[in-house]
Amino acid sequence: MCGDGVVAADNLCFKAALTLNSEGTATALVIAGLAPPGNALVFAIGGSLARADYDRTTGLSGPRIIAAITSAPMTDLDAGDLDADGDIDLLGARGASNPQAFRGDGQGGAQSSFSVGSGEGTSVDVTVADFYGSEPGADFAAANTSGCGTVVQLKDLSGEGLVRSALQICSPTRVELAQTGPTTTSLASVRGKSLIVEPVIPSLAGSVTLGAATASLNLPADTLRIQAADLNGDNLEDLVVLTADDQIHVLLSNGSGGFTAQGGADFASYPTGAGAVDVAIGDLDGDGDRDIAVVNQGDNSLTLFVNDGTAGFTAETRAVTAGSSLSRLAVGDLDGDGVADIAVTAAGVILILPSDP
Repeated sequence: MCGDGVVAADNLCFKAALTLNSEGTATALVIAGLAPPGNALVFAIGGSLARADYDRTTGLSGPRIIAAITSAPMTDLDAGDLDADGDIDLLGARGASNPQAFRGDGQGGAQSSFSVGSGEGTSVDVTVADFYGSEPGADFAAANTSGCGTVVQLKDLSGEGLVRSALQICSPTRVELAQTGPTTTSLASVRGKSLIVEPVIPSLAGSVTLGAATASLNLPADTLRIQAADLNGDNLEDLVVLTADDQIHVLLSNGSGGFTAQGGADFASYPTGAGAVDVAIGDLDGDGDRDIAVVNQGDNSLTLFVNDGTAGFTAETRAVTAGSSLSRLAVGDLDGDGVADIAVTAAGVILILPSDP
């Protein structure tokens, strides 16, 4: 039963969609805890980074500009405590060879920003995580078009973003960091249809290397997005890969950097709606399991995959009638009710679907 007293045919309940005028089409977005006690929606629009907030009582507020994006447009955003000061920071891929870091001020804004890492071409994808065995503070990897990106172990962002060590990775189109073993952080990098998983080995002496590949497999089509999360409750992060043939593929970590066979294959595949363009992971029904959301540009819909707790998924499709040209997606608890909400970019607006548990 949904919060409004209406019995739902499924376990996913949402209030009516809210429309945020973004004054243009947002090119990247993330839901992150920039300031206590809750999360905010942060998105890139033109040369600016903006935030908006949603409260169950007062409703939707914003947007307000919190930082300038140099070398716009921004194509990806991720969040983490990069400088180990307890405040959430942001990292964005943008129209330059190295990502732009935004140090959070603990009050919902950004106190400074600067370029971090190095690379070639244009950064298109970023992923933030703690390397197992590295110094305090989140680290990151970036994928670049027309050149090499970096795997970066950060040391200090209190000044200009001192990099402890950086390793170049060449020609990946998408990257993701995942805790694939009890003491292992792995880098999953994609080049077209090919996915390779390699352990990240940081050193307090000032170097970061990649170990021998623990998995290498081919996907049915080119990869559009890749996300990591623990889907079956074994404390290992699994991978969800969205490919250009309108499918997601669920790869379950086996604890050794490889994947557990599912039905005789390396991964389980599920169809999405038409023209799928982005994927995000979060607890959409409040049962403690991580569910999957996919935004479909071809038929203006969301495909939602409900987790049974063992990484078995049941799909349902929801039409999105309030916007057009859907493109990017973020999932997270915006209103503090313990259940993830959905934000999706459309032409000139961002649509927010608040959960209704």
